[in-house]
Amino acid sequence: MRYKSEFLANMSHELRTPLNSLLILAKLLADNADANLSPKQVEFAETIHGAGSDLLQLINDILDLSKVEAGKMDVSPTRIALVQLVDYVEATFRPLTAEKGLDLSVRVSPELPATLHTDEQRLLQVLRNLLSNAVKFTDSGAVELVIRPAGADVPMQIREQLLETGSLRDPDADLIAFSVTDTGIGIAASKMRVIFEAFKQADGTTSRKYGGTGLGLSISREIAQLLGGEIHAQSEPGRGSTFTLYLPLHPSELPPQGYQQSAAVLDVGDLSASENGRAEAEIGTPAEVKSYQETQNGAAALFRRRRRTLPEVEQRPQLDQWAATTAQSPAPEVRRGIRFGGEKVLIVDDDIRNVFALTSVLEQHGLSVLYAENGREGIEVLEQHDDVTVVLMDIMMPEMDGYATTTAIRRMPQFAGLPIIALTAKAMKGDREKAIESGASDYVTKPVDPDHLLSVMEQWMRGA
Repeated sequence: MRYKSEFLANMSHELRTPLNSLLILAKLLADNADANLSPKQVEFAETIHGAGSDLLQLINDILDLSKVEAGKMDVSPTRIALVQLVDYVEATFRPLTAEKGLDLSVRVSPELPATLHTDEQRLLQVLRNLLSNAVKFTDSGAVELVIRPAGADVPMQIREQLLETGSLRDPDADLIAFSVTDTGIGIAASKMRVIFEAFKQADGTTSRKYGGTGLGLSISREIAQLLGGEIHAQSEPGRGSTFTLYLPLHPSELPPQGYQQSAAVLDVGDLSASENGRAEAEIGTPAEVKSYQETQNGAAALFRRRRRTLPEVEQRPQLDQWAATTAQSPAPEVRRGIRFGGEKVLIVDDDIRNVFALTSVLEQHGLSVLYAENGREGIEVLEQHDDVTVVLMDIMMPEMDGYATTTAIRRMPQFAGLPIIALTAKAMKGDREKAIESGASDYVTKPVDPDHLLSVMEQWMRGA
């Protein structure tokens, strides 16, 4: 298992490094700041960025699956507000459903408490996957998310599994249900169990209509169990599907990681098995629905919608005693107005592609860039230019890596307070802590989102 983790960490780095420059430069072209590209050329750049983002998400999915298998996926329960969760779903999926001409409905039962105690990031990860699947496999009709208390209607298999794993101690304990229903193509009875297996798809042929890695539902099921819950699936080919995430409404504690995991509970409609069901009922979380807040650097977010603002979600009158939120809510606007006044930035990175990409962004925002291709050279450049205001430090470099270089710089009294932002493509557990322990001021993962990086730089430069 140790060798597998090391292999995945190294492969993550090797794949993320070229993706970093690809995504940054594609974004610069798509932004068309000089207005010298035609609409078709901007569309080309957006397509390049989208394809790179999809590849990045595949890398993230594989790493997530590895973390779950190794028992290393972190679960950090906090108190979250349901209204914020609804706002996020609206802002993320309203544009996607509108693009396909689908109706999107998000309904929350007024009987639920205002907050829920669980891991917000992991809960959103599961909901993103279920909703993105629903949108993907629905060509007409509607997609609906219903959040409600679950009592007698909870399948007996679900309660038995949660009692066995220790998530529930009382057989009659209250649960909360997140049900995602679509009017899509549905899933054949013979494929219902396959869709929850890693790298498996309902249609595994080379001529399948829908793409995907076959990881999203597998990861979602594992995460649901880490949260003390379970996923229940119902489907009828040609009529649509409902995937329901059940979680304890008042969890005493989350089950220990590594507990015995059971298969997701499935419920197939009365229709006979049909090979015309959903061609693939599972994908990894697509790039379009990754938020800046959740991924830290946000490279996988749908950057085409960054220029839009997020109005307050309008609340429509209650319908059948349910609170329905159906506001037209685009994604939040990312800050784009950061300007600097010629301050010097030192980039220490052995990959000239990354240096070129980062330099293009930083110079566009009024910064002067210096460059060093390894740690030793970086220290020499600093000694020659003591007016450098921030250092962007790559971690994996030959001769002298970023950890050792950062530690060496901190030993130089004149640079004790110099902001050093670690940039790494490994993105494995413990990397951030190791970077901070070596003396880094902050940590940003590759592929780097320029808006996030500029914001972090501004924070440290203005505070320095």
